Amino acid sequence: MSWYDEAITSLRVAGHTEKEVAEFASAHPKFTLGELQQFVTADAARSSSATLRSLAIEDAHHTPLYYLLARWWALLFGSKLAAARTLPACISLLAMAAMYWVCLELFVKTGAFAWHGVCWLGVLAFACSPYQIACAREHREYALWSLTTLLCCGAFLRALRKDTWKSWGLYALVLTISLYTQILSGVLVLAFGVFLLVKQKLQPRGAFARLVAASASAGLLFLPWAFNLQSRRGTVESGLGWLRVFSRGRFRWASAGSVFRVADLATLDVFGLWQGLPGQSVLLLIEWLVPLALLAGVVRLAKDSRRNAAWFSAAMALSLSLPLFLLDFLTGSTTGVAPRYSLPSATGWLFVLVFMAASLVGGAGKWRLAGYCAVAAYVLVATISAVSTHDARITVAKGILDRGESMDFLNSTDRITLVSDEFVGDMLALSQNVRPDLPVVWTPRCFTCARGSIPLAEIPAEAPRTGQVVYFRSWVNIWPGATRWRLASDQFDDPRFHTQPVVLADPSGDLLPSGNLFWLTPRELASH
Repeated sequence: MSWYDEAITSLRVAGHTEKEVAEFASAHPKFTLGELQQFVTADAARSSSATLRSLAIEDAHHTPLYYLLARWWALLFGSKLAAARTLPACISLLAMAAMYWVCLELFVKTGAFAWHGVCWLGVLAFACSPYQIACAREHREYALWSLTTLLCCGAFLRALRKDTWKSWGLYALVLTISLYTQILSGVLVLAFGVFLLVKQKLQPRGAFARLVAASASAGLLFLPWAFNLQSRRGTVESGLGWLRVFSRGRFRWASAGSVFRVADLATLDVFGLWQGLPGQSVLLLIEWLVPLALLAGVVRLAKDSRRNAAWFSAAMALSLSLPLFLLDFLTGSTTGVAPRYSLPSATGWLFVLVFMAASLVGGAGKWRLAGYCAVAAYVLVATISAVSTHDARITVAKGILDRGESMDFLNSTDRITLVSDEFVGDMLALSQNVRPDLPVVWTPRCFTCARGSIPLAEIPAEAPRTGQVVYFRSWVNIWPGATRWRLASDQFDDPRFHTQPVVLADPSGDLLPSGNLFWLTPRELASH
C-alpha cells in the first residue's frame, strides 16, 4: 500500500511539483481519481532536469541522487509502485556486500578478530534487521543512504589503514555521493572526528587533519545544492513544519526514548514482536536495557587490539540519534517520531551487535558455548522479527496508521463521490491504492502551497448535494485535535451537511467507525 512520502517521491521522480497538482485540481472541479496518475508516472517527455527542478524548488532538503536513479529505473521498468520498490530492494543487496567490506576493515584488518566469520555475522545482522528491511521495501532514498553510509565507513577505515592521498580521495568521493543522497550524511564526519580524537587521546595529528581536508573537499563539491538549500530556506521550513505539529515542549527527557527505539529497531524490534501480547509495560524496560547492556559490553571489552573497533562502533551507534535527541530536547522538535532520520545510528548498532557477538563466540571455555547459544537465540528471534516486518503492511518506515480498511471500502463501494481537502501527497497515494474511476471533488493542500494546515478541515464548496458523498481526510502529519471528533459526532460547523463516520470492519471482523471517512448528508434532506 502506497503512502504519503512514497507518493511524493513518485511525484519528484516524474518531474512534477505539488503546485502543478494543486493547479490541476483547481482547474477541474470534478474529476476521476485515476487522472492523478499522470503526476506520478515518469516518461521521456520530461527530462532529468525536471526532477531536479521539482526537488530544488519544493523539497530542497531532499538531495537528488536517489530521485535521479529512480527516474532512470522508472523509464526502464515502469512507474508502478511494485516496480519502483524493486530499486531499493536491489540497493539493499549491494548494502549487504558493503556491510561485509566494512566488517572486514573494522574487525579483521584492525586486528580485533582474526576470524573472517565476523564479516558474515555482519551480513546476517544486516539481513535480519527490521530497520533495514523496512527501508529496503520503501520507494524512498533510505536504502541508498544505508549503502552510502556503509561505503563511507569502509572508505574512512581504509583511508586510516593505508593513509595515502588516494585513499583519502576515495573517502571524499564517497562522502560527496552520500551527501547527495541524504544531507544528514554530514553528521558522519562528526562521528569519524570524535572517534579519531578518542583514538589519538585528544591530540589531533596527521590522520585528523587529512579527515578534515577530505571532508572539506566533499563539502565544496556539495556547495551547489547547499546554496540552493539556503535560498529555499522558507520552503524547507514549511516542508518540515510537521516536526512541530506533535511537539510537547522543550526539556523533556522522554525524548531520549528515540535513541533506544532506533537501537531496538536496528536489532530486534521487540515492540513489533510482542504486539498484541500481554506484558506490554515490560517492553519499554527491555527497549532501554538491551542497548545499555550492549554499550556497557563494548566499553568493557574495548581493550588492546579491539579498542579501536569498539570505539568506532559506539561512535556510529550514537552518531545521529544522540544529536537528534539533543535537538528535540533543546528546541521541542519531534525528529524522534521519524526513526528513518537516524539511519547511520541504526547501522552503528549493528556494528555494536556484531562486535559483542564475535567477542562472545571468540571467548574461551564456557564463554564460547554461551556465545554460540546467544548468537543462535538472536538469529532465531531476529529472523521471526524480519519475516514479520517483511509481511507487514505498515512498518517503521511508514509513520502512519494502517488505513487498509478505508481503501477496501472505496474500492468495493460503487456510486459514491469522494470529497476532500486533503494534502497533495495523500491524494496521490490514494490514486495508487483506489480504483481509478472514483469521482473526486478536491480542494488541495500542501506544505509548500499557500493553503497548508489551516483550517484543519474544510469541506470543499463544490461538494455535491445529491447521491452518496464521502468526505476523506487522512490526518497525516497533522494533529486532528477535536476536529475529527466533531466530524464523527455531527458537530462540524458546516451549514450544508450532517456528518457521521463510515462504519468499517477491522481485520478481526469488528465493526468500528472510521477516522478517515465520513458520510455527508445534506441538512435539507435529513429534515424531511
